[in-house]
Amino acid sequence: MLRSLTGLYALGVLATGMYACTGREAATDSGGNQGTISGGARTNGGAGGQPATGGSATGGTPGSGNPQASTTSSGGYTTTGALPASGGVAAGGEAASGGIAATGGTTLSGPPAVPAVAVATGDSHSCALLKSGRINCWGNNANGQLGDGTTTSRSLPGAVLGISDAVAIAAGGDHTCAVLRPGTVQCWGRYLDNSLDAGTTNLLPVEVLGTSNNAVAVAAGSDHSCALIDSGQVLCWGSNSMGQLGNGTSSNSATGVEVVGITDATALGCGDRHCCAVLHSGLIECWGNDSYWQLLAAAVGFSDLPLQAPFVTGAISVAGGFEHTCALLNSGSVQCWGADNNGQVGNSTRTVVEKTPTSVLGITNATFVAAGGNSSCAIVGGSIRCWGQNRLGELGNGTTSDSSVPTVVLHIDDAVGVAVSSGHACATLSAGWVLCWGANVDGELGDGTTINASLPVFANQP
Repeated sequence: MLRSLTGLYALGVLATGMYACTGREAATDSGGNQGTISGGARTNGGAGGQPATGGSATGGTPGSGNPQASTTSSGGYTTTGALPASGGVAAGGEAASGGIAATGGTTLSGPPAVPAVAVATGDSHSCALLKSGRINCWGNNANGQLGDGTTTSRSLPGAVLGISDAVAIAAGGDHTCAVLRPGTVQCWGRYLDNSLDAGTTNLLPVEVLGTSNNAVAVAAGSDHSCALIDSGQVLCWGSNSMGQLGNGTSSNSATGVEVVGITDATALGCGDRHCCAVLHSGLIECWGNDSYWQLLAAAVGFSDLPLQAPFVTGAISVAGGFEHTCALLNSGSVQCWGADNNGQVGNSTRTVVEKTPTSVLGITNATFVAAGGNSSCAIVGGSIRCWGQNRLGELGNGTTSDSSVPTVVLHIDDAVGVAVSSGHACATLSAGWVLCWGANVDGELGDGTTINASLPVFANQP
């Protein structure tokens, strides 16, 4: 249920399970395939949770039931999400008596006309994956990251042109990617260092991976992206300056290259210039930038090949921030490591760097984790807890003070997904609404203004 937002919103939405992210056991479909939700992103956020039995989820193989979605990410930025397999329904909800009174007196009664099932955040833009398979984006559009054929920024959501069958999304620094049925990947926006073509800006979606790859999830970094393939392999493309493509070279690639040695991944998350994959065993392997131990590889500088993250077991999802990493474990706890200058590891110490996996204080029974910039978030029982940098209100607690321990995002208790960026964050609620908070200079909160908000505001979904 959404609580009253500082007098602007009345009591609101009843959760009806839009996402099957409320358990900690990975889903198994009728063919015995296990799936977990993945997410990731660059400095702006990765995310992950997991699906319920019978559903297809990002990072898994579609099942025959009603699949659900994850979020993003999104070091990252973004998050990823999944729509239902054929015949499934991923969203729903009913309004409590009176609906939700939005700013200006408009009453939002019941779920939106087309509910959102996942959200992704880039550096200064945001996108929502809708139940219909379409994508809405808003915020900065200087490099075409909103996918509407223009470079005009906007503070209200608008449709990405040409996409009607998306099943997962991810947002990077100034670009956005989506997995479409039946497993292709399309991206739009600015692709640095030959991410698609050298230095090009794509104002409309272009295909990066074809149907032969059968992608099921996508994650985005600042200037690179990766896709999880249904076989368990991972393909990456874009900048490779820190080995973030994981193929044993430092050469950029405009096409997907295989991450060496990864054959049974179940979830994927990317940070600014690093990525990690959760393996079927529950172990994690990471590659790319390690300047602050975000790979747990003894600060080797960087690794262009995957390295096992020591002391992390039982992982079900992983998320990358600018120079830190967090993992959701099957126990419901969350562990983080790497840069901790703003408290983004969440263990109250705020050291310069955390060199071992550290349990986030007070987080138990979590169902979702996200990281971006220098902050992190987790969903616990529908409530969102965030920690780390808060200079622009990105922790959503009504202040702009950093916190090295989790604090509650106010007025939300039915979240099913969350995405974190370097300055803002967004969440999806059980009925399909999207709320955002933090920086808003480019309209990335989607509320029709460019005013920062340290409390959640509605992204006005059409």
